[in-house]
Amino acid sequence: MVPREDTGCGVVADVLAMDAEWTDDPSVPLFFALGAVVEQSARMEWMLRRVFCSLVDSKYAAIIAGGQSMSWLLDNCKALVKANLEMTPEQIAAIQAALTACSA
Repeated sequence: MVPREDTGCGVVADVLAMDAEWTDDPSVPLFFALGAVVEQSARMEWMLRRVFCSLVDSKYAAIIAGGQSMSWLLDNCKALVKANLEMTPEQIAAIQAALTACSA
């Protein structure tokens, strides 16, 4: 394989080297970048569902979280953290900061 410029996705160079007609298409690196963004978005959504389920602490939480939007998950996680009396102020602040970062 011929080394190619890596545009941020480790597999871009390898894929481009496999198929010569891809090397002339300038949109191919954009597709890989878009795929990376979509993957990270899905990971964040999955993690928010896990956080929601942990905060609700019920075997039925996953049923409630399933299919909810990111904004719904964020809003409800923020409300659950705010209402939680079992966490220390430091834990609450850390979780709130992480949830705020997800909102950005």
